[in-house]
Amino acid sequence: LLEQTVTIPTYCTKLYIRRNDNLQSRGELVDIVDNEVNYTYQESAQRGFQIDKKNGVIDYLFCVNGGGDLFQVDPTDGSYTYLSQMPMGSYTAAIDQSNVVMYCIGRTNPHPLMKYDIQTGVWTTVANMGFGGPRLDYNPTDGLLYFSNNDFIRTIDPDSGQVLNQWAVNGLHNKSGGDLKFDEITGTLYLASFLGLYRCDFYGTSYDATRLSADNLPFT
Repeated sequence: LLEQTVTIPTYCTKLYIRRNDNLQSRGELVDIVDNEVNYTYQESAQRGFQIDKKNGVIDYLFCVNGGGDLFQVDPTDGSYTYLSQMPMGSYTAAIDQSNVVMYCIGRTNPHPLMKYDIQTGVWTTVANMGFGGPRLDYNPTDGLLYFSNNDFIRTIDPDSGQVLNQWAVNGLHNKSGGDLKFDEITGTLYLASFLGLYRCDFYGTSYDATRLSADNLPFT
């Protein structure tokens, strides 16, 4: 039995409890009832993620910012938990779900490719890329990172940081900002710029972008 007394603001209704067992990290949000938290730890069959039996949460969002903060977000209610300070702030985040790791590229020179082990909470720098930008995703089909800025896409070996290929993206009406994402079922690549959402089709030497959104996105 572990009893701990902590001072927290009165407006807090939950406490985030994180357990590190032999470098295996797990966390859970627990309700504060009558100024007390009663918590019993149980082994989970989920690797790297906890199931919230009350809310049915089995996956979480991971968000980074340019200030170097990493947060875990509950997608059912938007509540978030601060997890870690990053080696450098970033505008990109891509998760390899099978290996439970996240990749980010630093926002300023030398733009390090950073790897975060979601289970252990440990950051490592894979390599200095020398370039940065807004769009990054992990493709489970080929095990590579896909990075995009302006009107090009690069593939990156996540283990070494080596750039393997670069292709042009044709048809973007605005080349700034946004993100990219692979469809988990079909493998289709989607790209958003400040102007709208596009589907990207590969034709061997370049990608052709087909605009899907009728209106400009209401944010940048």
